[in-house]
Amino acid sequence: MKLTLYIGLLFMLVLTTSCENYQAKLDEAQKEQQLLNQQLGTLEQEERLIKGEYADAMETLSAIDQTLGEMAERNKEMDKLIQQKELAKGTTNEQAIMVRLQSLKNANIEADKKARRLRTKVKAFKVENLQLKKMIAQLETRFTEVEAEVNKVQTTIGNMQIALNKLESEVSVKETELTSAYADLKVQTSKLERTNTELETTLSDLQSKNAFIEEDANAYIACGNKQVLRRNKMLRLLSAKTLTAEYQTQVKSLGSQFDYFNNQEIDCGDGEIQYLLPARDPNSYKIEKEIVKILDKKTFWATSKMVVLVKK
Repeated sequence: MKLTLYIGLLFMLVLTTSCENYQAKLDEAQKEQQLLNQQLGTLEQEERLIKGEYADAMETLSAIDQTLGEMAERNKEMDKLIQQKELAKGTTNEQAIMVRLQSLKNANIEADKKARRLRTKVKAFKVENLQLKKMIAQLETRFTEVEAEVNKVQTTIGNMQIALNKLESEVSVKETELTSAYADLKVQTSKLERTNTELETTLSDLQSKNAFIEEDANAYIACGNKQVLRRNKMLRLLSAKTLTAEYQTQVKSLGSQFDYFNNQEIDCGDGEIQYLLPARDPNSYKIEKEIVKILDKKTFWATSKMVVLVKK
């Protein structure tokens, strides 16, 4: 009887000890689970911040690239105008060329200020992505090259303006010696003014027509995931496939210009393309990961010259 009682007490002691050990292990596991949940929340928050900065960096780099492209185009036009001015010395067209050169020069000065502001913004990013670092380095090199070319042309224009001002000053001094020819000069000046007015009107018409032709010859491409496109006011907030009313303006402002006459492929960069908007004939194109291959240019571009590529 005593043996049976002793065995019973021993069993109860072992059972109590086992329960206490189990409860301790359970408490420890719950604490570890809580710590892991906190770490997961921190990692998810950091991931959202990294993605947001990556998108912001891409937008800024695209803006720098577009600004440098515009500066380079204006630089080419100024080079051509400088050559034309040499041929137009002493003609009524010389001053018109100088006016246009000064306008392009002023536009490049403002563009240079914008590019510098964007470069400062880029330098503030803590970029770890290797592709972004490469893009930043390439744009920095391109900025230096474009700015050097712009400064070179602007120096040439400045020297030309100084020479022109000097010539005008010499002409002014000699006016007293040309009193006898004043009447003839007045008549000629009147004719030249009418000719200049006609030339300016013609030039304005040509510029308007050229601007229309150039605009019609360009397509614009915007590329990004739904979050980026919504933030850039291209996709509506409550729809994955509905464009906003102002998406065309946003695509022109933030997207890339695309020569659809000479290109059969649209490259969206890293990231697989899910679909494109606005919807168009599915037989006119084919999506291969990050590239859209245009199979029928006429049908594809007939829908719209604005293309929004939505990544997965």
